[in-house]
Amino acid sequence: MKRSSEIADTVVGTSSARNRDIASNRKIASNIDSLADSVASTNDAQAVNDSPGKIEAAKIASAEKYGDKLPLQRLEAMRKLAYERGWVRVKMQSSQDSDLFAQSDMKIGADVFVPSPGQEVGSGARASWRDPKPLSVMLRATVKERGWGSQLDVASVATRWPQLVGETVAANCVVESFDHDGVLILRARTVSWETQMRALAATLDQRLAQELGEGVVKEIIINGPHVRSWKHGRLSVKGRGPRDTYD
Repeated sequence: MKRSSEIADTVVGTSSARNRDIASNRKIASNIDSLADSVASTNDAQAVNDSPGKIEAAKIASAEKYGDKLPLQRLEAMRKLAYERGWVRVKMQSSQDSDLFAQSDMKIGADVFVPSPGQEVGSGARASWRDPKPLSVMLRATVKERGWGSQLDVASVATRWPQLVGETVAANCVVESFDHDGVLILRARTVSWETQMRALAATLDQRLAQELGEGVVKEIIINGPHVRSWKHGRLSVKGRGPRDTYD
């Protein structure tokens, strides 16, 4: 009987110890899971808080440093390309494509010249955005901003024609018209000069490209002299064509 009670006590003690071990293991596993969840949530919160914060800080620093200059420079480069290749007739307005606006626009900051008592505050000997600009720079900026470049090119061809082709050619072949599409129409004084100018059309095109820029003159049309019409009536005989008699 004593032996049976001892066995029962041993079994009960073993079961109790096993239950305590199981409870302890469950508690340890629960603590580990809680710790893992805490670490994961901390990392997620840090990633959410740090990464966007660093990205936003970098964006703010870049905007403060460059003032969105890089996208504007790329946009202005495409505008210039479109204007130079004739994709647009009138240049779109911009504030970045002339010498006037390309100059330093740095405003007075913390490192400005500190005057002594009685002196005015200014930028000193350094260049400032408030400095007066030369009239030539102002005019070039206005021409570019208003899109007057093509009109000036048209006018310069007519006014500089003797300098572009020489006095002899200019005396026998004049500019009749030059439109905004880049079509230059010339009028030769005689038929022989018309033939000679047609033979020199390629050389003339290269000369105009050197003086005015590539793409300003896109087509050259050379016409002969104005002639009288000797055709009277529907059944008149066709003549031999114009002669050098008509200058």
